Amino acid sequence: MLLKLMTALVLMTAPARAVEPPALQGLGALVDEHVAATMAEEKIPGVAVTVVESGKRVVHKGYGWADVERRVPVDPERTRFLIGSETKLFTAQAALQLVRASKLELNADVNTYLKTFKIVTPTRGVRSRCGTCSRTRPGSTRTMSWAAARTCGRWARR
Repeated sequence: MLLKLMTALVLMTAPARAVEPPALQGLGALVDEHVAATMAEEKIPGVAVTVVESGKRVVHKGYGWADVERRVPVDPERTRFLIGSETKLFTAQAALQLVRASKLELNADVNTYLKTFKIVTPTRGVRSRCGTCSRTRPGSTRTMSWAAARTCGRWARR
C-alpha cells in the first residue's frame, strides 16, 4: 500500500539532470493528485511528502490525518511515521546510483566496502528462518547482490 506511494516518489527523485527546473513548477499539483488518489485507493489515513531538488524543498506538505480518532492533521514538520522496511527502497536507489557512477560493484565482496566491521562467511551450512535465503553455500563470497537479496536478517546454524 504505502510501498506504491514510496516507489512513485522515489522514481520522481531521479537525478536532477533528468528534470529541467521549469518542469518542477507543476510538480506540487501532480503530487497532490497522486497522493490523494493513492491514499483513497489504499485507505492510507495520512502521509507527509517532501520533494527536494538541488537542495531546496519543492514540495513539503502533509496530507490526511496524523491521528484519525482525534482528527489531528499531518504536519510535515512534526508528524513522525514508522516507515519500517520502506528505507530499503532508498538504500537500493542509493546503491544503484553508486553502481551507475562506477563507485560500487554489485558482484564485489561486501567486505571491500565495510570499514568498521566484516561479514563472516559461515563454514557450516546455514539456513534462514524466512526460507528464502537457504540457497547460500557455506564458504561462498558475500557480494553486494547477496546482501541486497537477504533482507530477512535472521540466520541460524544447522
